[in-house]
Amino acid sequence: LILREPGSGTRDILEELLKENNFTVHSYAAVQEISNFQAIKAMTEASLGITFLYEPVVKQELEEKRLFPLEILNFDIFRELNFVYLQNSLFRQTWQPFVDFAMTWQK
Repeated sequence: LILREPGSGTRDILEELLKENNFTVHSYAAVQEISNFQAIKAMTEASLGITFLYEPVVKQELEEKRLFPLEILNFDIFRELNFVYLQNSLFRQTWQPFVDFAMTWQK
């Protein structure tokens, strides 16, 4: 298992999900902790293990078939995302299109 360092967002999500299913990262025979997404992707691409990453981080590698998703039944992960902004923000025209786009991804 190749994963981020303790305290990183992806690591925390994975550990919580494993805990909900009575596992820990130590349930794996070998664990490598890497702090860099590029290094994790390179190691995974070199068949040195499996990893848990955000889909947008590996979008290009998936499209180019350099990496492949491991589909696990009934194992979907969706996280809450909060947008925080000033009520009368002068920059609304800049960030509003992104918020609108992100809202299309709601389940």
